[in-house]
Amino acid sequence: RKSQVKDILVVDDDNNVPTPNMYRTNHNLDKKVEDYIKSQDLSADKDSVIKIAVDHFNAIRSGRARDKNYEAPNVLVCGKPGNGKSKIIESLDGIVEIMKVGEQMKNAYMGSAAVGMRGTTLLKSWNIPVFSEGQTIRFKEWNEDEFQALMRRFGQNVDNICAVIIDEISTVQPYML
Repeated sequence: RKSQVKDILVVDDDNNVPTPNMYRTNHNLDKKVEDYIKSQDLSADKDSVIKIAVDHFNAIRSGRARDKNYEAPNVLVCGKPGNGKSKIIESLDGIVEIMKVGEQMKNAYMGSAAVGMRGTTLLKSWNIPVFSEGQTIRFKEWNEDEFQALMRRFGQNVDNICAVIIDEISTVQPYML
């Protein structure tokens, strides 16, 4: 006699049901994200940045971001101190958490700006060499300990990085970018 095994439907706390691919479907997700964005009380100019990011995060969730022809957005947000650039970063942190799309890699050239957004410096994150004016730029192999620390930060998988944020970009030298 053959034993019979019944199909088991796995459902998590948010009633997510596994889809045939590696991405999860959550029918309440759009509503959760929309409610969160409303709670942030962002101005229209900030909403446009958030919409671009949410569209990108949806591409990650659906698997569309892995398509050869997909181009992740590059967004430059400018403004005087106090006009809400940091509020955008904080709002994106919340959206990333709700959507479970990975983690933002938040960087700044200056350590104080990096600490202010719970990030790291560009030099440390990306193994960028420091040199004096007139010297030849020599990019070295990753220091293995620093590379392993970066990998641990993102769960041993750089695909867990859903966005790269560079704060205070006007302080960054072109060769770093």
